[in-house]
Amino acid sequence: MSLLTAAEVRESPLYQQMYQSRIRMTPQKRLETQNKDSELNWGFPFASEREYAIWIDKEFRENIVQPVNEYVLDNYLLWVDEFKKDSVHWIEHLLPAHTEENTAEILDKNKKHYDGLYKDGFTEIFQGIALTVRNAFRAISKIIKVGTDVDDLNQKDWDKFVKEATGVNLNLFDPSAGELVQEWADLNSEFLSSLPTEYVNTINQIVAQGVSDGESKSIIAEKINEAGKGFRGVLTRDAQRRSERIARDQVGKLNSALSRSRMKQAKVDIYKWSTSADERVRGTPGGKYPKSKFSHFIMDRRFKQVDNANKISDNGIDWRNVRGREEPRHAGQAINCRCTMIPSFIKMKKIVDNDIKKAAA
Repeated sequence: MSLLTAAEVRESPLYQQMYQSRIRMTPQKRLETQNKDSELNWGFPFASEREYAIWIDKEFRENIVQPVNEYVLDNYLLWVDEFKKDSVHWIEHLLPAHTEENTAEILDKNKKHYDGLYKDGFTEIFQGIALTVRNAFRAISKIIKVGTDVDDLNQKDWDKFVKEATGVNLNLFDPSAGELVQEWADLNSEFLSSLPTEYVNTINQIVAQGVSDGESKSIIAEKINEAGKGFRGVLTRDAQRRSERIARDQVGKLNSALSRSRMKQAKVDIYKWSTSADERVRGTPGGKYPKSKFSHFIMDRRFKQVDNANKISDNGIDWRNVRGREEPRHAGQAINCRCTMIPSFIKMKKIVDNDIKKAAA
C-alpha cells in the first residue's frame, strides 16, 4: 500500500486537533517546529517480558518437567524388567534354529528387533505422561493479562506522543487493540502447548535408549534432569535463556503490532526506527552481534512506512527498497528484537501548516 494522501490524513481526529493547536502558533513557530520529530520513545515493555518469562518457566517446571520426570523414574525399573523378560521370550523363539555356527546371527537379529521396538520410543510413556501434562500452559487468562499489560503501556506512550504533537490529551482509542491482544494470546497458547510434546519426545528417546542399552536408573535420572534444565527457564544460565527468548520475542512482536495499529488508526503512516542503544543491538561494531545478517544499528533513526516494511528513507521523503544489511521487517518483528518505533508527525504537520496557510490567504 502506498503512503496516505493529504485527503486521507485530514480524516484523522489527530489532524483536526493538530490544526487547532498549530493555528495558534505564529508562522515562525510553525516553521521552526514543522520538521522536528518527537524526542520521546515508545518504550519496550521489559517488565511484562520478565513477568512472562518467569511464568513460562514456572509452568514448565511444575506442570511438565517435574511430573514427567517423576513418572519416568517411578516406572523405569519396571520397563527395564519388562524389556529383559521380552528379550528372553524372543531369544527362546529363535532357539529352535540355533546352532553354534549361527549364534552371532541370532544375537544380531535380537539386537535389531529391540532397537526397532525401543529406540524409536515407548508408546507406553506417551500414554502415561499424557495425563500429567494436560494442564500445562492452559491458563490463557494469564497470557491475556501479559498482553493487556503490554497494550496499556503502549497506549500510555502513544498518549504522550499525541499530547506532545497536539498539546492536549486526545485519548485516541484503537478498536483493533483488543483483537490484537486476543490473537496474540491464542497464538502464544498454541505455541506453548507444543512444548510438552517436545519435551516428552526428548525424554522418550532418552528412556528408550537407556532401556535398550541397560543403563541404570541413576544414569537416566541424571540425563532427564539435564534435559529438563535445557527446556526450563530460571535455574541455570543456559536454561534461563529459553524462557527469556520466548518472552522477549513474543512481547516484542505484540508491542510492534500495537504500535503500528495505533499509528494506522490515527492516519500516521511513517515512523522512525529506535534501537535500545546497547551492545546487544544487532550489527553494533564491537557489540555482541556485529556480524548479524541484518543490522539494526544502521536502522536507528531511519524512517520506515507503517504499511510497508520494505520501504526505507533517510529523511521521510525520498523512499527506496531496503538493501544489503538493512532490516526488511518492522521494528520489533525480528526474533528477540527490542527495537521500537517513534511515530513521525512531520508529514501531518506539513499538511496542517499548508492548510492553515491556504485558509489565511
